[in-house]
Amino acid sequence: MAAMNDTYTREFEEDKGSVKQLEGYASKEVDVAAAHLMVQMPAELAALSPEELAEVDRKATKKLDILLMPILVSLYIL
Repeated sequence: MAAMNDTYTREFEEDKGSVKQLEGYASKEVDVAAAHLMVQMPAELAALSPEELAEVDRKATKKLDILLMPILVSLYIL
């Protein structure tokens, strides 16, 4: 029981830290919801030109389609 309370306490402290960070964004006149959803592009992708980024996007989409489409079609048939 004590270990469970320690876990909840630790999670609560982490959540408080997240709230403090979001409040810091809000004080900088940044929308809190937008600050929570900000995604940083990896350095490898940030260094690519728009054409190269479009090519990577196309290849990733094709790989996902090849993986997911057979599963989705078979589920649709069922």
